[in-house]
Amino acid sequence: MSQAAASGDKIPRTERGRKTLRRLLEAAALEFGERGYHDAAITGITQRAGVALGTFYTYFESKEELFRALVRDMSQATRQHVAEAARGAPDRLTAERLGLEAFIAFVRKHRELYRIIEEAQFVADDVYREHYLTFAEGYRRNLAAARARGRSPRAMTSPAPGR
Repeated sequence: MSQAAASGDKIPRTERGRKTLRRLLEAAALEFGERGYHDAAITGITQRAGVALGTFYTYFESKEELFRALVRDMSQATRQHVAEAARGAPDRLTAERLGLEAFIAFVRKHRELYRIIEEAQFVADDVYREHYLTFAEGYRRNLAAARARGRSPRAMTSPAPGR
């Protein structure tokens, strides 16, 4: 569970609390994904999560705070899914192919991702920028690591001669 998912002192300390927070985030993804930020309602989210309205406020101060946590959580989950798929690839080209395939599979499973991320630019621009900057930073780190291993990024993405 991402620490970004709940604010400050509202981070769950028990397994039950972590599961409740996860249910709220999953319900929020469905609600925001189907209805959009402005039409989504806290009551709709709590009904989908199967929790009381007061439980929502145990973890979040507002709908916007939940939305921000959701964008961060989805961003982290996407990056983690892609990184796990590309881990151990023998070369950068293979890693990029595996990463792209994993990204497409993730988006197919979480169709609400694009709507939520795109709406974030209007609701929580800082979190929207953070989402894309973390992807870019990871890519820069991977390029730097390839260079440090003495392999040029161009050589890593070019097919072998004769192929």
